[in-house]
Amino acid sequence: TGQSKPKYIFLSPTATVNKNTKMTRPEPSQSYKASQFEKVLKSNIVNKRDLRNISWNGISDEHRARTWKILLGYLPTNSSLSGILRRKREEYRHFASLYAQQHPSVRTDHERQLIKQVRADVQRTAPYIPLFRANRVQVSLERLLYTWSVRHPASSYVQGINDLATPLFTVFLQDYFDGLDVIEMQNLDFISDNILLEVEADCYWCLNNLLSKIQDHYTPGQPGIHRMLFQMENILRRVDPELLTYLKGIGIELIHFAFRWMNCLLVREMSMKCTIRMWDTYLSESNGFDDYHVYVCAAFLHHFGHKLKKMEFEDALAA
Repeated sequence: TGQSKPKYIFLSPTATVNKNTKMTRPEPSQSYKASQFEKVLKSNIVNKRDLRNISWNGISDEHRARTWKILLGYLPTNSSLSGILRRKREEYRHFASLYAQQHPSVRTDHERQLIKQVRADVQRTAPYIPLFRANRVQVSLERLLYTWSVRHPASSYVQGINDLATPLFTVFLQDYFDGLDVIEMQNLDFISDNILLEVEADCYWCLNNLLSKIQDHYTPGQPGIHRMLFQMENILRRVDPELLTYLKGIGIELIHFAFRWMNCLLVREMSMKCTIRMWDTYLSESNGFDDYHVYVCAAFLHHFGHKLKKMEFEDALAA
């Protein structure tokens, strides 16, 4: 990013930090994977094709945040343009102050309803992950989701977009801890407001760029998701017609359960660690959050098909 980040000793979710303590962390050993990313990312102009190729099998923790930002088109590939990051963060601060910090009395009825919906969904977001129970994180998510929604009235806010923000927020916050796991943190008192706002801004822009690739998933009627369900049924008809026939025979249509798989990109079904690893591959694909995701969902069904074919309607839906 062109700026040095503070390093912290990761103690525990409720750890208190002595302000006089010098916070350092031993240098991680260089794995082969990490050295590959180091080589590509140190170039004056990052080769996106090379970066995608080495990202497909997973990104090393210490390089994930920067790699995601580049593959999502937020960070420039040219290192001489690093000042863009500072300007984009400042631009987001302006948007947030303009929209999210308005007094309720000047908001329209639609905006008041919108922020009510966003707030309710943020309260339910990732309920089993301590990080997203932290009040300061919830405030950040509410602000960035509301700001994005007001600035994109064509699609506006749809339930499920809140889930897509969580892997981004996790990865970008982890970057300030050298890639260490932060999801068990709930006490964030030792993290400055400026750091959280930087994470929030980066999350906003990367979420914006991600949603621009799958915009028809969240426009009225969500035609993109219905297209994905149609594609998934066609795949199953080729690779596991017996399973598809069985599910239809007991009254189960793909839309009954797979709509959420497409809408939330399996974020609710997978652990955060698995989601982040899966997104490494999605970002390395040209159409990873659309076509490739359909194949992933079909693969899950096919893998567990032998168990599903032994279940009745209620058990199969709950599986």
